Amino acid sequence: MRFLLLPILLLPLIEIAVLILVGSSIGILATIGLIILTGFLGMALLRIQGFAVLAKIRADMQRGQAPDKSLADAAMIALAGLFLIIPGFLSDIIGILLFLPPVRALIRSAIGRRVSIVRSGAGIRPDVVDLDPADYRRTDPNADLSSPTLPSSSLSSPWRRSNDKR
Repeated sequence: MRFLLLPILLLPLIEIAVLILVGSSIGILATIGLIILTGFLGMALLRIQGFAVLAKIRADMQRGQAPDKSLADAAMIALAGLFLIIPGFLSDIIGILLFLPPVRALIRSAIGRRVSIVRSGAGIRPDVVDLDPADYRRTDPNADLSSPTLPSSSLSSPWRRSNDKR
């Protein structure tokens, strides 16, 4: 935590110094133009790569895999877009670097050594419908135990058998 506080406090000061140096070198209008251009670039890259990583998360989940890598990429892409939208050249450099997949992989591996991920659950089985005891009842004690009958309030349920009475 203390290592994170110093860069957060120093970033605005460094940004101001860099803006002054660049502004005195290329002019104020060119500096403002570059800042506006990188803001729009950040929004466009965030939209393009953001949708791509959301599609990857969806595909991972449909395959039954944990989208941990994709979620980390999504967080870094969002942070990259934020850095590009923030006015300043140092934050733009950080944002552009975070948009690069090899840089994200390097950061993921560095963070992955310090973080342990615990997964729970046996996964989702599409062929199983998990019902609570309140979701069904038996009307005949001698009935076949493998086919519960639905309560009358559940006749509109999509899980109703076709031979249930309406």
